[in-house]
Amino acid sequence: MGSWAEDESKRDLLDRLFAKLPNTDKGRLALMRMAKYLMEQKSFPDLKNWEDSEHKIKEAHEAVSRLRLYHKKQEEQIQSEEDKQKAREEFHKKQQEIARSQQSLQKLNSQLNELGQRLGEHPQFLTIIEGSKGKAWLKFL
Repeated sequence: MGSWAEDESKRDLLDRLFAKLPNTDKGRLALMRMAKYLMEQKSFPDLKNWEDSEHKIKEAHEAVSRLRLYHKKQEEQIQSEEDKQKAREEFHKKQQEIARSQQSLQKLNSQLNELGQRLGEHPQFLTIIEGSKGKAWLKFL
């Protein structure tokens, strides 16, 4: 209230203050609380007994409906962003698993090649046994 100028109307003060609310976490939280309470409002007793009460109440209902629609879209957008982030995290996780699997396969392949070289140096210790379905097995003697 200390920033309220003498020649400034209440409406101008509120316009100025509300414009600053989205700039801080506390301000955004305050706006969300206000929106929540406004979306729950079903009647507008403070708009009764005016010359144009019917028009004001109708506009108030329409404004609450628009607020609900806007809020729903915001929640869907937030959910969509969360889903996208979750999908990115899952993709990254799968990439890491694939990289680990490839490293394991490369290591096994290297060990198999090394074993093959060793066996090639000493063929007298190795014999091939024919198995079923065309499979062959190495047997160490």
